[in-house]
Amino acid sequence: MSDLKILVADDHPLFRSALIQALNQCHEQCEIVQAESYTEALEALASPDFDLALIDLNMPGDQGQLHLSEICRNHPDVAVTVVSGHDDRQTMARVKAMGAAGFITKSSSLEQLVSALNQVIEQGEYWSLDFDETNVSLDQDTCLTISQMTPQQKRVLAMIADGKLNKQIAYELSIQETTIKQHVSAILKKLGVYNRTQAGLIYQRAINTDSELLTA
Repeated sequence: MSDLKILVADDHPLFRSALIQALNQCHEQCEIVQAESYTEALEALASPDFDLALIDLNMPGDQGQLHLSEICRNHPDVAVTVVSGHDDRQTMARVKAMGAAGFITKSSSLEQLVSALNQVIEQGEYWSLDFDETNVSLDQDTCLTISQMTPQQKRVLAMIADGKLNKQIAYELSIQETTIKQHVSAILKKLGVYNRTQAGLIYQRAINTDSELLTA
């Protein structure tokens, strides 16, 4: 196997060391670049030829998940794999929706880390739990969030749930498509999701849970 160039980005030195130890066990010939923040990770990835990036989801600094989304979007040839202390399926679904190639929990043993990294290197993907990326959880707070949206945002969200595109929504509501894009961005931000599919599924489940609350 040829040499690999790998970014290890984590603000905890001990866990960075554990990842590097695991990498050395599963692939002896690799160039490892370390980073302690998203800022350092972004700077490192400006250099070409990275094959794999292991990135802590919650490094210091604001907008960590936005930076992760930016990395996935701007470096599609890099197998971006999240390492995190959060091991719930919803978090995994969100990072997969952003374009990540894998998710490794920090509770993994050294043996499990080696196995996971081998799978990422050889197959380009690894997820520590089986999950359905469309399975986004719903709670009463989410219903309340939807109920507090503007009437126009609720209309747009309902149309998203019906599978309509921005152009179709703009035509039916007789407003500019750019305005629809602004509504969609606001809706995704309020719901804490990263794509229209997740937003639509949440709306459908919310309707089934508390239809009166949504129309309040």
